[in-house]
Amino acid sequence: MLEYSRQPGGVTGGRLSPFVAIFPNDIPRYAALTRDLPLLWRTFGACDVELLRPEDPVFVQVRPFTGALCGDEAMLRAKMVLQEIEGERWVQNEFCADLLESPWVEYALIELYCEELARVLRDIGAPAEQPLPSDFIKIGRQVFMRDRDITPQLSHPSQVMRVGYWMFQEYTRLATSLRQGGMIAGELMRAAIIFRTYYDLLERLPAWMSTRKRARVFDLRQQCRQQLLAIVSPAPLPPLVTLTNRLQPLIEKDQASLRWISMDYVSEQGVVIVPGDFAQGPWQAYLPDAPPPAQPCFLVTDELYPEIYTLFPYIKGIICHGGGIHSHLALLAREWGMPLWIQLPDAQRFLQ
Repeated sequence: MLEYSRQPGGVTGGRLSPFVAIFPNDIPRYAALTRDLPLLWRTFGACDVELLRPEDPVFVQVRPFTGALCGDEAMLRAKMVLQEIEGERWVQNEFCADLLESPWVEYALIELYCEELARVLRDIGAPAEQPLPSDFIKIGRQVFMRDRDITPQLSHPSQVMRVGYWMFQEYTRLATSLRQGGMIAGELMRAAIIFRTYYDLLERLPAWMSTRKRARVFDLRQQCRQQLLAIVSPAPLPPLVTLTNRLQPLIEKDQASLRWISMDYVSEQGVVIVPGDFAQGPWQAYLPDAPPPAQPCFLVTDELYPEIYTLFPYIKGIICHGGGIHSHLALLAREWGMPLWIQLPDAQRFLQ
């Protein structure tokens, strides 16, 4: 397994989610590494490698592992697959979240969504990007959509008024049809889109004016969903890769620098790499180039700075706001048995 970034310290500090490659593979970009890594393996066994230019590699550090390793191979393979997909940005909007709760019918709903959204945009008469079924991917059980600006561009106040009036008329018509029953799948999907848009418009009004109306629109959306799931034909979207962990709503990469911007686990409690008694304290904020602590303590830091390794003999553990699961300091902590808690959003609370 290889992680790399073009940002110095990006992997070690956990400032980004780096590119990942698992070997052996047949991706042309990694041809040079595919030739070189077997030699490293025969010479050092499992090792932590730092290198420059994966396409024309220069190895600047090779450190053999002396302890057990742990990682999530499914997560790494998911990132590797997504590296090869065109498009810089994948999002999980509300429609994608609905698909998460609609197993076995995702593709059928995606086709309906694209068709009816295109019709709604034509009726509005305002330019907007129209998604295609090919703009959706599935990682594990989650569905992501290529980022599209599907919001109609309304440039003139008269156009806003016209669209608002049309939206109210269409909402009223579809709400009546839903109460009468007998709507086909396409009409139900159109209603779901209109109800969602109308709900967004109501959210812009003061709560005392819109609370009851929003509750009513929400109920209508739920009815649309239930009826859709009851009549739509089974058509699951096959996953690109099997994955059990839930991902963040956003997967993004920068094509110019060839690095991941975001693709990590979701957890409000962070990730404990090495267990420890973190609640016992004492705690001390870490500042780069600071002298060793006067007494054994838990360091609280924003990033997994590489130089923290030199303080291992003086500390009880590390609590980090950021940090990468496979960063070099995380690997060292595993080998030393140094308690390490990373990706904790409220890490600073220990200092309060």
